[in-house]
Amino acid sequence: VRNALYLLRECGGANYVHKIRPLATHADRRVSMEALKTILIFNAPGALSSLRVCLESKEPDVRDQAVKLAGTTRVKEAVPYLLQLLEKKDLGGIELEQKTSIIKALGDIGDPGAVDVLERLYNAKSLVFKNTMEELKLEIFKSLRNYPPGSIQSLIERGLRSENNDIRKISEAMLKRGEG
Repeated sequence: VRNALYLLRECGGANYVHKIRPLATHADRRVSMEALKTILIFNAPGALSSLRVCLESKEPDVRDQAVKLAGTTRVKEAVPYLLQLLEKKDLGGIELEQKTSIIKALGDIGDPGAVDVLERLYNAKSLVFKNTMEELKLEIFKSLRNYPPGSIQSLIERGLRSENNDIRKISEAMLKRGEG
């Protein structure tokens, strides 16, 4: 079924969306994610609501796959849901991978509406999870390439003053390319 969905997508089978849409709720997660990817790429009605259901899932694997899918298909309408997940308080430090994945997805989408949240996250302090926060801050700068240059200027300026060498290097490179 996954292969058939892939072939339909690659061959431009948008006429079959009505048959593909129900597969987004298939019991096999691999099939449902392939169907979701297909209806997102075809920009089918109801695709965003199916994506939202996956982003709000209680299962971390489903959420993570949906986050990655939102980024690879560059669904701007998913940005508010991604930001909501990113701002979710993390008490145990266990959601670092998910937050990193969300930052990457937001970077793939490049919606300037996400920059304020990224700035707040960059300015956040944590005594307990200092290394985790440093990794997230670095990931923020690695993901800035698709954002409009004017929207990330203040982040680039902060990055130039960062104590982290990698963040400083990324900021300098973006400044040289005229992105900041």
